[in-house]
Amino acid sequence: GGAASVAHAVLRRRRSDTERRVVVHARYALAVALALAACAYVVPRWYDGARTAVTTDANAPYEGAVEWMATEVPDPGGTRVLVDDAMWLDLVHAGYRPGLGVIWFYKADLDPAVTRTMPRGWRDIDYVVASPTVRRDAKDLPNVRAAIEHSVPVATFGDGEDRVEIRRVETAGGSR
Repeated sequence: GGAASVAHAVLRRRRSDTERRVVVHARYALAVALALAACAYVVPRWYDGARTAVTTDANAPYEGAVEWMATEVPDPGGTRVLVDDAMWLDLVHAGYRPGLGVIWFYKADLDPAVTRTMPRGWRDIDYVVASPTVRRDAKDLPNVRAAIEHSVPVATFGDGEDRVEIRRVETAGGSR
């Protein structure tokens, strides 16, 4: 912001008849120096971001989690799982029941039609696919938070904050 203001002030000023040519050249040299400084600041950050964008498969953890849920859960049609919207349709295609089998995680707390089917709250969930979004927003969603707190990871895809965990919910009496 400041560099742009200085550049504008330097370049917008017209040359007066009494102004020496060396002053005009100095103004243009200052403008070029500011442009080079801006490039020196922006280009490395742009390069790092572009390199990450073309060399990292950000969807790989999600793809791995969908594959695991499709092949490792014995009865997808009878399993209730909380997921974020990035995986919902993939799990429906893998055989999970839409709406009451595979549940967009917000609905476990915010949709009365879904919460009515969960009289025992988090205990009526079998799995939570804890993506970064689910983990971040669980603090404001009691059923989701409790399901995560009462679950154990059975598979993890990716690492760090971008990981996707498949967590099996453990109830006091075993499975639901």
